[in-house]
Amino acid sequence: MKSRSYKNPGLALILALILSACTDVIELDLNSSNPKFVIEGKITNRIGDCEVKITKTTDFFNPDFPPPVQGAEVMIYNDQGDTLVLGESFPGVYTHPTGTALTGRTYFLSVKAEGQYFSAQSVMPALVPLDSVSQQLAIRQTPGKASNYNLVAHFRDPLGTGNRYRMRVFKGPLLEDNAPVQSDESLIEDGSAVSLPMRGVSYKAGESGLLELWCVDPILYLYFSTLENTSSAPGQGISAAPGNPISNLSNGALGYFGAVQITTRSLEIR
Repeated sequence: MKSRSYKNPGLALILALILSACTDVIELDLNSSNPKFVIEGKITNRIGDCEVKITKTTDFFNPDFPPPVQGAEVMIYNDQGDTLVLGESFPGVYTHPTGTALTGRTYFLSVKAEGQYFSAQSVMPALVPLDSVSQQLAIRQTPGKASNYNLVAHFRDPLGTGNRYRMRVFKGPLLEDNAPVQSDESLIEDGSAVSLPMRGVSYKAGESGLLELWCVDPILYLYFSTLENTSSAPGQGISAAPGNPISNLSNGALGYFGAVQITTRSLEIR
């Protein structure tokens, strides 16, 4: 049997290059951007509910364990000169035992960490209390199984636009959902009595649920609104991509700082 040879040297060279490329290992850079600081901070109307968490973004292979930033200098002060120095109670978590915010005051965050400085500010809005919580049958039920229920938040929006809200939904002690985010300039009618179903979390009879109603300022509302359009939250492996939510933090940090009015109501499903 005669062997076959290529008389076209150019074709032979191309084939050799293709075969060589098939054996090369292609390395993908799945953390093409440098890690960024992620700061999640709040000061509220509740005494001691003053906390700033500082982590860094993670890469593709380690999305669930954002590294904490330890040894930071963290302060919160207001437009009257009152200053709180926060201590590190856990790695990357900075708190103050008596810190609280007052309506109408502007609060400023100052963070120095690993040779970098970050700042933000937020105005404490007026309190809109969460009046009560009820239950309703969930839209989706499983035939032959016990009924599912959703919680419904009830509150009255004050007359005069500019009230912005965020709901947090708990099942037992665990936070299950951070939505929806609404305002009386969009979905809520100004001055109306509001009944807002929390359809993202379902409960069975005998389980307990808790709702937090957050009243937030316009900057924080914008952050939470854009957060709903991203795939993951700060501290949960987010990248420094253009789709990140709009932050009020300086120097390229991700996350938020806000002065927040919070009320809670709980309910045992029956």
